Amino acid sequence: MDSTKRKKAEEKLTFLAFHDSLTGLPNRRKLDHELHKTLNEAKERKMKVGVLFLDLDRFKYINDSLGHKMGDKVLQVIAERLKGSLVREDTISRQGGDEFVILLNNVNTKEDLHEAAARINRIIAEPIGLLGHEYVLNASIGMSIFPDHGYEAEGLIQKADQAMYLAKESGVGIQSYELGMAKSLSRKLLLEQYLHKAIENNELYLVYQPIVDVYGKQVIGVEALLRWQHPVLGAIPPGEFIQIAEESDLIIKLSNWVLETACRQRKIWTDMNLPPFYVSINVPARQINLESFLESVKDTLARHQLPANLLKIEITERTAMTNVQQTLHTIKELQDKGVDIILDDFGVGYSSISYLVQYPFNTIKIDKSFIEGLENKNQRSVCRTLVAMGRNLGMNVVAEGVEDLEQYQFLCSIGCHNMQGYYFSRPTSVEMVETFFTPEQKGLKGKFK
Repeated sequence: MDSTKRKKAEEKLTFLAFHDSLTGLPNRRKLDHELHKTLNEAKERKMKVGVLFLDLDRFKYINDSLGHKMGDKVLQVIAERLKGSLVREDTISRQGGDEFVILLNNVNTKEDLHEAAARINRIIAEPIGLLGHEYVLNASIGMSIFPDHGYEAEGLIQKADQAMYLAKESGVGIQSYELGMAKSLSRKLLLEQYLHKAIENNELYLVYQPIVDVYGKQVIGVEALLRWQHPVLGAIPPGEFIQIAEESDLIIKLSNWVLETACRQRKIWTDMNLPPFYVSINVPARQINLESFLESVKDTLARHQLPANLLKIEITERTAMTNVQQTLHTIKELQDKGVDIILDDFGVGYSSISYLVQYPFNTIKIDKSFIEGLENKNQRSVCRTLVAMGRNLGMNVVAEGVEDLEQYQFLCSIGCHNMQGYYFSRPTSVEMVETFFTPEQKGLKGKFK
């Protein structure tokens, strides 16, 4: 009996050493062993081997909104689905967190590998029932293939990982490894490391773009936009570093900095007796769904003794679609405190109209893509419809991306009197903002025709 117990204990220890305790899948150590063995056989038999590196998209939202216990449940469900989708010769491993690596033996071409990845993505996308609701997840999958992309196990996994990273960045879902990816990723990894220290090193700053009332011929607000000037790399484009921040927890840190800095600056303008224009900030989904966000806004306003109506928060439709009930609750709480919410990039998504009904938005911003190309008759008709829709719902309508006189005049003719864009001013410094409010409005240079 002692011998039997000892043998079972040894078997259990061996299993734990080579398998993930949450999902029961092989761990990194087991995968490394299997991959080396498979590659040796493939070399002898002149066969191809496929490696898929899989990462669940926005899995952090599940943990943040439902808790880690539900997050673990999701990982277990995904693991079971993946196991059921593979044949005996294939190996699936959990790398940690929400990352999985799949080793496919029976691969003849890159197309076979892509087909397998697409099938796996469809399986993952099947709804998961949690707490009486259904949740749909997608995955970003990177692919590498032996011997096309390398001969060593570690290199193949690394290249599949790099491809996955770019699949997530571009939103394509599935991406095969290509030459040059490592160089692109090296910059991203470098920027992420620099971004961690950007706040402490005073490398970040805000610029402000005016929002004007063309009928009243005055600036009614400014949108605060984040910029980064690195001492060595120079100006980093916002589209580059903000995306990097969104793929990590850095976006919360940056958003909190923007909230604090914008409110502090607005208080300075108040003390200068400038008119009561508002300052708007962009808030990502990951932040607005945090329970601490509401308190953070209230605390920041109180600390700077700033009236709530001088701060507005802009969210995109994509943000509104994330954790709808929590987002709706936060918006109503903020509006009860006097902080207005703006729906940004209106018209881009498929569900914009339904969100106008669900959410108590007071202001919508028509996306600049509808302002471009107004020489096209259909484009003008769509733009006219969007403005009329917002006004009929009793909302303030702001047209973004107004760049020339013709666009300005057309928008005036259809009753859109709130505008923002290069025609009036590019995003500008604190000092230039102050010129918008001089008696002669030098900062606007006679733009009101």
